[in-house]
Amino acid sequence: MEWLFSVALNTPGIHMYSDIPLTTPKALEKANIQFTYSTTTPKVAGGLYSPQYESGSLIPVTEVASSFPANLFLTPHSGNKTSREGFLEWIISRTTITPDESLRHHEGINMIWAKFQSIFLVIQGVIYYEPIYRQFVLPLWPSGGLDNTDICRSDTSSTTSTKTAFYGSTSA
Repeated sequence: MEWLFSVALNTPGIHMYSDIPLTTPKALEKANIQFTYSTTTPKVAGGLYSPQYESGSLIPVTEVASSFPANLFLTPHSGNKTSREGFLEWIISRTTITPDESLRHHEGINMIWAKFQSIFLVIQGVIYYEPIYRQFVLPLWPSGGLDNTDICRSDTSSTTSTKTAFYGSTSA
């Protein structure tokens, strides 16, 4: 995930938006955040971390990262991190199953699927933006052959085509 979000931070036009301002640790944990590509950036009063932020307003992801309020997310044990480092740590925690979450299997399968759904919602706007998608998928094709994979299929959203790569059979 670190690679994916580093690419997003270096891809022009990637924006982020939320259903609520990210002004508290609870908002950072629960907000419906998404990424999208836009050629224009609308003028927004306040940033994503401002109480004046209006739901759904696009903010360039570089601005979101550089203004991340690390004090809302990081613990005293996290050390001294820049806003960008804090942002990456936070967004990775939102898009992976953390060690703590992996131990909560007693909460049931619905909680696990809720976490997966929240992850997919966040990353889809980054992964399915074609310039990032290419960088994300192309390294997977050759590695499939090394793993003795005969077929590697990547189904994408209904608005993009399905891409399939075939490898010659490597098994006897």
